[in-house]
Amino acid sequence: MSINHQGTLLIDSKDIILRPFTKADAGKVYENWASDPEVTKYLTWSAHKDINDTNGIVSGWVDNYRSKEFYLWALELRSSGDVVGSVTLSHVDNFRESAELGIALSQKVWGTGVGTRAAGLVISHAFNVLNLKRISANHQPDNHASEKLLTRLGFKLEGVARGYTKNKDGELTDVVQYGLLKDPRVKETSRFRTEQTWKDTRNHYLKVLGKPWYQLLAELQNTLSFATFDFYNLRNLKTLHLPITTGSISSPMGKGSDSLPVKVKMFEQDVYLADSMQFMLEYGTRLFGNGAWYIMPSFRGEDNDKRHLSQFYHSEAEIPGTINDVITLVEDYLVHLARHILRRHGDVLNEKVGDISHLISLAEKNTPFIKITLDEADDILKELSPENYSSYIEDVGEFRNLTHAGERRLIQHFGGFVWVTNYDILSVPFYQCRDPKKPHSALNADLLFGIGEVVGAGERHSDGAGVRKALEEHQVAPDDYEWYIRMKEEYPVRTAGFGMGIERFLMWVTRENDIQDFQLLPRVNGENIVP
Repeated sequence: MSINHQGTLLIDSKDIILRPFTKADAGKVYENWASDPEVTKYLTWSAHKDINDTNGIVSGWVDNYRSKEFYLWALELRSSGDVVGSVTLSHVDNFRESAELGIALSQKVWGTGVGTRAAGLVISHAFNVLNLKRISANHQPDNHASEKLLTRLGFKLEGVARGYTKNKDGELTDVVQYGLLKDPRVKETSRFRTEQTWKDTRNHYLKVLGKPWYQLLAELQNTLSFATFDFYNLRNLKTLHLPITTGSISSPMGKGSDSLPVKVKMFEQDVYLADSMQFMLEYGTRLFGNGAWYIMPSFRGEDNDKRHLSQFYHSEAEIPGTINDVITLVEDYLVHLARHILRRHGDVLNEKVGDISHLISLAEKNTPFIKITLDEADDILKELSPENYSSYIEDVGEFRNLTHAGERRLIQHFGGFVWVTNYDILSVPFYQCRDPKKPHSALNADLLFGIGEVVGAGERHSDGAGVRKALEEHQVAPDDYEWYIRMKEEYPVRTAGFGMGIERFLMWVTRENDIQDFQLLPRVNGENIVP
């Protein structure tokens, strides 16, 4: 597959905009960095002495945009509209499907992380939209700021090319060279390859003990558990011990359900293995007052595949508040996890995964993720690819579902994390309450990144009447939920909560693509697997 040349397209994010330059930008280019000797100190061109120099350069850039193989973005701050730098992909090699990354930044934004985020967005665009396979970068030996930037982005040091280029004074100078691969070859020869030993359910447990991949997986699980406790402890949210059997499943077979419950018989009594602790965490929130959290196994009556496990681990929390409150909680939680994982495992992941720029970018995040409604997602997907629209949105008449292909296309379009909110009311479980401002939709949100949906969140009904009405609308028998209704009648509280699939999150951390590799001891419905 060759490079998918698109020219310099708009790349929009919450805090920065990457767009083509216009001639009107020349004044900002001159003022903010082109005339600054400190900015050009390690570049191959000297600081501009006159605005006319900048006018000529910018005019040339604008002319070059006629080529679909010219990639140069103006870095604009959304908050102020100020243009504070440029990011470029140059030396495009169609045969090798590669390009060279370059960045120039105004001193105004040095040390703010803006450069890292801008370069990260361009890298994501280059790999996921343009289909580049490799990005190179270089800097002069004394340019330690560029060294730190490239390291944060996951670039690998490849060596020093002596006398490789001429500096602004016409003297030959060394350059330090780096490379970043879309699919790092180290993964092909990595000692962390699992070889899918889980297919041999009889002997897998022994093979795990000799595989460095599973050692890393266990360490990541431990770190995630520790970091989760630390996160909630700082916020005075408490955990509690809960049973895994229940008579009230939280993914009932109503309209829009995509999950089957797991029924078991215990002492002649039919019960279910919990698929979520959401109901119990709503109870715990009323018990503690400030909220409750839990990490637990979840059970689903579906077959394992590359995206699904019949038994997986859930990180869940419930708090008093609204959907927006829990969205903020989720984003803070993910940043906290990224920082802990980098601190404990950054070196190993950088060595074996080959690119941890995604983790660094999350750990440095200081602005909210992009948020769109399902209606907006529908419009975006229809505009992006009318011919593929039916594979992105499944319309069953009473409601729409966002497909896995649709999730992946939105992640690609936005360059990473994106919240999709306000799903059609009948497509979500009955306990998600209706949005009074958009009556056809629910107060819910799915966070898409990595494999697709990794976090699901929602605001609950605050009283019993709302639950009864929703059960009727979703055609779910109320018998098993009378206790839930009574709790809300006697203790009416507005709460919101979320659940994150831990294995899916770790897939994103390690850039792996098969969730079945994330079980230390696999479980398959219908099989008796030991230990």
